[in-house]
Amino acid sequence: MKQVHIKIFIMFWLIISLSCLITPLIPSFTLVQRTESTLLSHQNCVDYLIITSDLFIDDVQPLAIWKLQRGLISAIKTVQNISSTYDGEDLAERIRNCIRQFHEERNTQWVVLAGGSSFVPTRSVKVNSGFVSCDHYYANLDDNWELNSDGSVSIIDYFDWEAEVYVGRLPADNNTQMKKLVQRLISYEKNPPVGPWMKHALFVGAFARFNSDNNDNNVFDEADAPEFDANRNHNWLKTTIFPSDWSSTLLGETEGVKTTDYHIDKPINESNVIEEVSNGVGVGMFDAHGSTTEMFRMIFKTDSDNDSLFDYGLDRSSSAPIISTSSAINTGGKYGIYFLCACSTGTFTSSRDCLSEHILRTVGIGCIASSGSAYYDSGWYDGEHGGWYTQGLSSRFWEQFFKNGNNHPGKAFIEAKLDYINDYLRLNGKREDTEKTLIQYNLMGDPEVPVWTTIPSQLNYTVSNANYQTILEVFSDNQAISQVAVTLLNSTYYWQGITNNEGTVTLPISSNELNNLTLTISKINYLPHQERVEKTPTTIPEISLECSANSTPFPQIWLFIIILLLITKRKKKNITCIS
Repeated sequence: MKQVHIKIFIMFWLIISLSCLITPLIPSFTLVQRTESTLLSHQNCVDYLIITSDLFIDDVQPLAIWKLQRGLISAIKTVQNISSTYDGEDLAERIRNCIRQFHEERNTQWVVLAGGSSFVPTRSVKVNSGFVSCDHYYANLDDNWELNSDGSVSIIDYFDWEAEVYVGRLPADNNTQMKKLVQRLISYEKNPPVGPWMKHALFVGAFARFNSDNNDNNVFDEADAPEFDANRNHNWLKTTIFPSDWSSTLLGETEGVKTTDYHIDKPINESNVIEEVSNGVGVGMFDAHGSTTEMFRMIFKTDSDNDSLFDYGLDRSSSAPIISTSSAINTGGKYGIYFLCACSTGTFTSSRDCLSEHILRTVGIGCIASSGSAYYDSGWYDGEHGGWYTQGLSSRFWEQFFKNGNNHPGKAFIEAKLDYINDYLRLNGKREDTEKTLIQYNLMGDPEVPVWTTIPSQLNYTVSNANYQTILEVFSDNQAISQVAVTLLNSTYYWQGITNNEGTVTLPISSNELNNLTLTISKINYLPHQERVEKTPTTIPEISLECSANSTPFPQIWLFIIILLLITKRKKKNITCIS
C-alpha cells in the first residue's frame, strides 16, 4: 500500500514536470475582451475605471488596453449593469456608489465617464438661482450630497473638499465620436508630432469690465467693480508660474478707447487665435466673456465725455468673437490642454455641442470649462495665492501642473480645487460662496493622460539572457533611464515591472519566450517603445523553470533522480516476486 502511495506521488510530480517541458509558460492571467470587467480578471487592484454605455464598449477597449500596456490595471463598467446592480435614488447616485466601491475595495484612482450626459449622466447642483453640471460629484466620495426633489443635489455635510478619485469625461454622443476621441488619446501618448509646440503656451486675455462712471462726474465710482484685464493675470502667469524655458504668445486688447496696459505679442482677435492654435500649443489659457458655443471680447467703442471711464447709458461697447464651435482649426495632431475662463463654455448638457466639447474633439487633449456663470476676480491682483474665483482656480491649476509636477490634468485640477478652498478658509475663516466656482468647472478629457511638458526623446532597449530570464536595459540618448514601466502582454499573459536606478529590469522569461508578446516600455515625457515580439528560435528553446506566474519550479534533476529510483525499485520488486 505504501508503495502505491509513493508511485502516485511520483506520477503526480512527473505530470507536473512534463508539463513544464511541454509548455514553458502556463499563464495564470485571463484577459477579458468585449465585455464589462477588469481586463485582468485575477487582479484585485483596478487603477483605471471606465464607465460607459453598452453602445461604446468596443470603442473604449483600445484605451483600456493601452493603459494596461502602460502598467495601469483597467476595468470597464456599463451604466446598464450599474443601474441593475447598485443601490441609489437615481442612476447618478448608483454610478457614484459603484465608483466608491471600486475605490475602497480595488484602490481605483482614475475614472473616465465615457459618454455624453445622455449616456453617463452628470449631477445637477443649484448655484444661486441657476443649475450647473457637476462631475465633481463622482470624485468627492466621502461628503454627503442630498438629492433634492428637482433632481439636483446639495452638499449637506462637508468632511473636506479633497476628491478620492480623479474624474474626466469623454463627451461622445455616437460611436464615431468615441472612436475618434480614443484614437486621439492613444496617438497623443504614443506617437505625437514632436516639436517646439509641446513647450509653447498661448495666453488669450480680454477685458471683462472697464472702470465706470455712473453719475457723470468723470470720477471712477469706487462702489462699482474695478476694471479687469485678463492680460494682467496672464503676464503674471507667464513670469511667475510657467517654466522659464517655455515659449509663449500673449494676445491682448488693442482696439477701442481702453487697451491693455500690459505686454502682448499680438492683438486679440479670432484670426490670430485660429492661427496660433493651428500652429500647435502645448497649453492654452483663454479668459474672456462666453456663451455655450463661443468666447468673445468686449470693446470700449465710444467715450462720450473723454474721461476714459465707461458711462453706462452714454458710451457704447461691442463684442467680437475669439473662438467658437464654428472656428475652423486644423492642428495636424498638435493637441494641447485648455482652460477656458468664461461663462457657460462647458455647458455639455445642451442639445448642441458646447465650446469645451468642440475643443476636445478638434484641437485639445483636454479642456476645463464652466457649466454656468464664471465669476471673475474684479481688480485681480496676485497677492500671495493667485487670486480668487475663475482666475484663482486657473492660477492654482497651472501651479499644480508646472510647479508641483502634476501634469495629469485630472489630478492637477482636483489639487487646484483643494488648494483654493484651503487658502480661502485659512485667510477668511469661512467658505462663503467660493464653492460656486469649484462646483461648476468640469474636465473634458482623460484625467490620467500625461500632458507633454518637455520635448520628448525616444525610449529604446537591449536584452540579454541570464538564468532562464531576460535582462532588459532601457535607455534614451545613450543614457540609462530608471523608473520606466515595462509590460508584456498577449491574450493570455500579462506581466509588468519597473526599471531600477541602472535602467534595468528582469523579465521572468527567456528572450526566446518573448515570442508573440507585446512589449511596451513607457515613462512620462518620453516617447514610448512598443512592439510585437515575434522571434523564431534558431536553437532549442530554453526551458523556463516556472510553470506559471504563481507556481514553484520543480528542478528537473530531482525529476530524473525520482524516475531512476522508481525504475530501480520496480526491478527489485520484480526479482523478489520471481523468487
